[in-house]
Amino acid sequence: MVPGDRLLPMPALEEKVGFKHSKIYALIRAGDFPPGRMLFGKRLWRESEIDVWIEEAWKAAEIDQEEPAPEPEPPPPAMPTSPPPPAASPYWTSGDLCERFGISRRTLNRWTQVKGFPTPALPGGYGSQSRWHADDVLEWEFRLRQR
Repeated sequence: MVPGDRLLPMPALEEKVGFKHSKIYALIRAGDFPPGRMLFGKRLWRESEIDVWIEEAWKAAEIDQEEPAPEPEPPPPAMPTSPPPPAASPYWTSGDLCERFGISRRTLNRWTQVKGFPTPALPGGYGSQSRWHADDVLEWEFRLRQR
């Protein structure tokens, strides 16, 4: 034992490390905190052991908080390389748009809420799909590429 080393009971330990006893015991169970010793029916900790634990925990926290590398920006939506659907119909269904842009219907629904995305020329109702005029979608695509 280091000369002048104090033995800390739980209240003094809580004050020193800033954790409540439930957190301290959880750390002990996980093997991440000095377990202390039972002396005369009371659990006590050496202050020098706690000081060492505090320094090690502080150094580990500094390593964990180093500046992470910035995450790369997500790529812009892929522009389709496939030709538009056959000219038999000037209207595209939501399925056509999802296939064209490689997106899900949920993403298409989000896109319809974005300013600038064309509104359906024929809104769907109960049991029918919305349909977008091909020219409106192609014009939106063209504007998007110009950015």
